[in-house]
Amino acid sequence: MIKTTFLANWKLRHIDLAGMVACAVGLVIIYVAGALPMMRRQDDLAAQKAHVNTQRQNATMLGNRANMLRSNLAALRKSLGDYPIQLQPASRINRRIARLTDLAVRNGLSVDEVRPGKTVRSAQHAMVPIHLQGSGAYPTWSAFLHQLTETFQDTSIDSFELSGHPGSPSKPATFQIDLVWHAAAEPSRRK
Repeated sequence: MIKTTFLANWKLRHIDLAGMVACAVGLVIIYVAGALPMMRRQDDLAAQKAHVNTQRQNATMLGNRANMLRSNLAALRKSLGDYPIQLQPASRINRRIARLTDLAVRNGLSVDEVRPGKTVRSAQHAMVPIHLQGSGAYPTWSAFLHQLTETFQDTSIDSFELSGHPGSPSKPATFQIDLVWHAAAEPSRRK
């Protein structure tokens, strides 16, 4: 009786074992076919969410930076409008030359030549070279330079040369000065 029971149990155990193996194989198939791709999709979704969050943070940061730059630009434009030096258009070169010559003469210099150069234009401003040549005593030359920088703040000194005459101290020194007048940009004229 023991043998029959054992054999009956063995058949039952064999069936149980086969059922367990089938269940295990089924679970592996379900895991591989369903759960594993779903877990991968969840990982991909989490990575995409992290990427989107990073992009949102970057967009917020860039938006804040753009707002700050717009604010800075507005402040710079306002301060530029408040700046005491207002550039004059380069078309007023004759008036500028007359004022420079007048300043030199009022300081005791003799002006022999005034020659404007070719205007260099950019989007922001124009630069007009002006060459002055003449003679005068050193103290008058020094006073002229001092008043030039105070009166014409939109004009820079590119170079200057002052030559004395050691053999003839009574003869006035000669000078040459190259100035650059920073003028306002003017719209280009189309023909």
